[in-house]
Amino acid sequence: MTKQKLIIANRASSYVDLRTSLLEVDTFDCKVVQSFDQLLANFSSFKPDTIILDEALPDEGIEKGLSMLSKMCLSSNTSIYVITESREKSYHEKLLSCGAFDLLMEPFVESLILKRLSYGFEKKQGPKAKDAGRRLVQILTHDVSNLLQNCEVYFSSVDRDISTELKNKRLNRAKNTLKDVRELLRKVAQLDKDRSKILVGELKSVSLNSCIQDLVDIYHSRLEEKKINLQIDVSEVVSVQAEEISLRHQVLGNLLSNAIKFTFEGGEISIKALNLGDAVEIQVADNGVGIDDEQLSKLFSDASNSSKGTNGEKGIGFGMPLAFEFVEAFHGTLTVSSRCKKDHPNNHGTLFIIRLPKAKSQVA
Repeated sequence: MTKQKLIIANRASSYVDLRTSLLEVDTFDCKVVQSFDQLLANFSSFKPDTIILDEALPDEGIEKGLSMLSKMCLSSNTSIYVITESREKSYHEKLLSCGAFDLLMEPFVESLILKRLSYGFEKKQGPKAKDAGRRLVQILTHDVSNLLQNCEVYFSSVDRDISTELKNKRLNRAKNTLKDVRELLRKVAQLDKDRSKILVGELKSVSLNSCIQDLVDIYHSRLEEKKINLQIDVSEVVSVQAEEISLRHQVLGNLLSNAIKFTFEGGEISIKALNLGDAVEIQVADNGVGIDDEQLSKLFSDASNSSKGTNGEKGIGFGMPLAFEFVEAFHGTLTVSSRCKKDHPNNHGTLFIIRLPKAKSQVA
């Protein structure tokens, strides 16, 4: 019988009887943490099915902590139960809207709690294949659409009065982009054979320099069409621990495509890599329209909506949630900050920061 992997996150002096009784249940594989930072640190390595979180644990408050944690749980299908006191209904509804699967309140009846945990575990197991299939469709819909849009730009530019050399160069780029579409389809078909590896397979050393150069070639015509100046600052040879196709298309490709979409003609985009010892920080910045606070708060969730770009470019809305999930699958982090043009007319734009583990071969 598969054990339910459970993280109990509460301070040592709180809810001792509840914690003790759960630790004694044979069907649980339990880990106890006593701070929110410990919970975040253990999440990727332990891969819990269920988290029991004391509402008093996050220093930044339960709502913010719960929202952060629920984003991390998107790809792992983890259920979060919050230990809370009996309060007004609106407060409990707020916790549920922030990502809690269920609430636990005193007096604790062990038999009932075990039934609720078991129900949540079984309910979460059922939709996994369905969720996996949904993610595959989203990956295909978004990224194939992105690549074909690049091809459309290449082919339309060939009709213009340009030199034979430039025409051949753009046709070659279109050919390479179609190869990427075929490789992406092959990769998705491979992932579909093993639903437990829906996001990525084995993580390997991936050259960041090579990925970024490929993206420059792939997105060259779209950058040229909007007269956007792309600055690259990856001076040294850097490799990260990731999966190449996913990193190139679902993560870096999504961020660059998004930056192009929301940057004005004649604008600027920069991609910079910083060596942080055992990690690498990748910054993708633009001076585009920026993202307002409401959209920013749900950018990495499935509630995110697609918006038209500065030239009316259409999107699908899956890009940012997918990028976030893939970075999480690489055991990294993806954060964003933005200044909206309507609020900051003279200093606007968006900055995405990715932190990924450095390739094992490059760690001293």
